[in-house]
Amino acid sequence: MGGSSCRPLPSFLCSSVTYKSGVAQGSGTIDHRTPDEVTSRPNILCKMKVFVLACMVGVAMCAPQQQRYDAPPPQEERYEAPPPQKRYDGHIDSKEIIFKPEPYQFSHAIADDEFTNYQTRYESQDEHGNVEGEYSWVGPDSIRYITKYTADAINGFQVNTIKEQTDIVIRFPEPVPEDKQDGYYSSA
Repeated sequence: MGGSSCRPLPSFLCSSVTYKSGVAQGSGTIDHRTPDEVTSRPNILCKMKVFVLACMVGVAMCAPQQQRYDAPPPQEERYEAPPPQKRYDGHIDSKEIIFKPEPYQFSHAIADDEFTNYQTRYESQDEHGNVEGEYSWVGPDSIRYITKYTADAINGFQVNTIKEQTDIVIRFPEPVPEDKQDGYYSSA
């Protein structure tokens, strides 16, 4: 039973102490274990050393490596200067486009006696672009508000509102209880 217990591995990985008849040679201590017990301890130590070495190599392999970066060669500039422009010589070759106004007119009126909703609107424009119109409605205080306006290129937008008392009695709708409303479903 002489010799190293780890023959296939290099000697620096395994202990070089030889064991003979229960006495560890070279350590100066007496070991009272059987030869099988004695030879199993160096095998465990040898395997542990190999395992630790493999772990250290694995950690070293996983460490980030410093890589060399070579910058790409400089490229030629692609910018081309625009051609020189003509200087302003006092004459512009463009034509101003002027749209002629198209005359129009529209109106609508609402006279709903059931819900006391009364509104009117009228507007017109002539061939010169002058706009005139008016709109009106009856407010909850039974007053008719009439707003007249004009708009043209000289005076701009002009507006005037007139209040006119009426004998219209405004009806306010009565709220319908939720259980009487059509299509209403209670979540209770």
